[in-house]
Amino acid sequence: MAQQTNTQKNEQQENCNQPTKKVVIIGAGLGGLAVAIALRKLGYEVQVYEKARDFRPVGGGLGLLPNGLNSLDAIEPGIVETIKQSACEVGTTFLKNTQGETLSQNADEAKSRLLEQLTDWGESLRSLVEAMPAEQIMENPIYDRLPVPSWSHGRVTLLGDAAHAMAPALAQGSNTTFEDAYELASCFSQASSIQQALAYYEKRRIFRIQLIQNCSALGEKRYYATKQEQEEINRQMQEQSSMSREEFQNWLQNYKPSYQLN
Repeated sequence: MAQQTNTQKNEQQENCNQPTKKVVIIGAGLGGLAVAIALRKLGYEVQVYEKARDFRPVGGGLGLLPNGLNSLDAIEPGIVETIKQSACEVGTTFLKNTQGETLSQNADEAKSRLLEQLTDWGESLRSLVEAMPAEQIMENPIYDRLPVPSWSHGRVTLLGDAAHAMAPALAQGSNTTFEDAYELASCFSQASSIQQALAYYEKRRIFRIQLIQNCSALGEKRYYATKQEQEEINRQMQEQSSMSREEFQNWLQNYKPSYQLN
């Protein structure tokens, strides 16, 4: 066997000393899969863990707005056109459970649960619900959380709903998740360590997300407010953002990644 040259030995030693870039992602949701694709493009070895045994329809829906689409296109160029070609016009909607049963079959149960939740509410609202036909009631719980000052600990961080679940008033749950995925991968590409990447990530994301969370929570209240209360909510949203309504919408939806991930 030919003797190895010093150059070959040095190259092997350098390769042995280089740490393998490994990332573990818990949850194969929108954000988990998006950031997995983004990090693999950067050369990371990515493992995704998901508790569901298989992928199947869950009846979930999401709205894609410019900021989310811009993020997806930066992660996977061309995917937005694919999404558009796969889309269809929605005419009639049906809510079904995982067994494929239309939820209106259990409408009486949904109405009973709603009335139970309204036990301590005003009589006028309960009377309105009691008078409404059960099949016209759609049960759709909303979950959000208060903004938190940090998403990371050591070499672990959060993104999407795990970091910033929000009310759907601004349709930003999935869109900010795709922003997270892009920004997290971008930070990994620019930092010299995982801790530095996560510090960059929080610095870029938390202020924007806290503002969107707060305005989403306020916006959700508008659906149940009187005209006078809506005006007060609009004032609070402008106060939160320090922007007019039009300026806020532009700031929200015109988010564009600085470059595509390759």
